[in-house]
Amino acid sequence: MRIIGVNNLFINNKFNYNSKEKAQILNKPSYTDTFVNSQVYFTGTTINVFKLMKQVKQLTKAEALAQGYIPVYTAGSLHKALSRAKESTIHGCNTEDVQKYLNTPRQKIILMKDIKLDKTKQINWVPIETFGGDFNGNGHKISGLRINQPQNNNVGLFKSIKNAKIENLILEDVNVVGVNNTGAIVGINNYNFNNTSDLLLKLPIENCLVNGTVIGNNKVGGMAGNITNAVVVNCIANVKVIGSECVGGLIGNSNYSDIKDSISNSVVSGKMRVGGCIGYNVVSSLENLTSKGSVKGERFIGGVIGYTYWSNATKCINKSTVSGIDSVNQIFGEKAEFDNIIDCVEKGKILITKYSP
Repeated sequence: MRIIGVNNLFINNKFNYNSKEKAQILNKPSYTDTFVNSQVYFTGTTINVFKLMKQVKQLTKAEALAQGYIPVYTAGSLHKALSRAKESTIHGCNTEDVQKYLNTPRQKIILMKDIKLDKTKQINWVPIETFGGDFNGNGHKISGLRINQPQNNNVGLFKSIKNAKIENLILEDVNVVGVNNTGAIVGINNYNFNNTSDLLLKLPIENCLVNGTVIGNNKVGGMAGNITNAVVVNCIANVKVIGSECVGGLIGNSNYSDIKDSISNSVVSGKMRVGGCIGYNVVSSLENLTSKGSVKGERFIGGVIGYTYWSNATKCINKSTVSGIDSVNQIFGEKAEFDNIIDCVEKGKILITKYSP
């Protein structure tokens, strides 16, 4: 077996690397090649974009307070404020109950300036356990997010979210390492299929941008690892994403969600169900998604979505180079017979690779 680059990252589908290699990943995010079992898994560079998709009129302190926000200026106060915004329960199971919940005062946090985590005591960020409030980045950026939890699931700025809204946020120069359900913004959103109100309430991750590196095993995404009944809109990911299964530039695994008007300028690599925007997708609305980086894996590799089931892709564009062995395509790597490609554009390249002897 010939292995160069970041050695022993995934060998025989196991997440494994030593401390020296881990330090190289965290401190040198500009690496370009990873070989596992003589197969190229990761190559290329991201297209760096540092502007939010929608321009934000930044609120002043007076305006933020008038709208019920808690202003945040430092890394220490950021972690404390986010930790206090616990998820609350929706009482009832119809649209009126959901609207009543939305009208109830809840924790609202807003950034009032850029925060550099790598220059503070918060350099090793402890993911927020469960966030259930509103977080408005206010067009500001959090830079230097470092999370090194190679034995843990549900890893990100937020370990999990429930009934939360996240908007107008820039995460710059992130280095996030986890196992399953790993993403820069959120690892997983908590969702209860038995709670009808969870079906009715969809709060968005909106107008966010992420730049950096995210590494995990299954359900790994540049922004979010694993989402259900969620909305992602007007987001941009410039991320190097490495995983094994269900790996995407924006989202690793998506279920019953609305994902639209977003761009992935990402370099994405994995083994199965790997996509430029989404790795694995079930019964979701996919519209106006663009993939511009590179996507590499073995089976079910798609320029936009790796594997999809019961979903339509409308007005999606692939400009990525897509490399794999089996089920490799520009929009969907593989799709069920019920899935349709509507008004999508294929401008990328397909490279069919083979196992090396």
